[in-house]
Amino acid sequence: VMSSNSIAVMAKPKIESSVIKIIPKNDININLDKFELFTREIFKHKRKKLSNFIKERKNKIDNSFDNLINKRAEDLSNNELLKIFRKFYNS
Repeated sequence: VMSSNSIAVMAKPKIESSVIKIIPKNDININLDKFELFTREIFKHKRKKLSNFIKERKNKIDNSFDNLINKRAEDLSNNELLKIFRKFYNS
């Protein structure tokens, strides 16, 4: 057993850290419970295209959403995700 000086062994981390504050928006106007279920479902199979998810549930979404439903869940932006969610639950 060797004893060592703790200062000599401890290396200074080479990272910087920050503290952020997240403030939720109050003007989203969606059912958060449904939105959570929706996102859980589409991200469960995130490598599948959304068109497969929609076909499995026999939902119809008009052709204006073709560019979005041919994407995978992991490729959607937050705004695209909200747009599909709103259309999916308002159809």
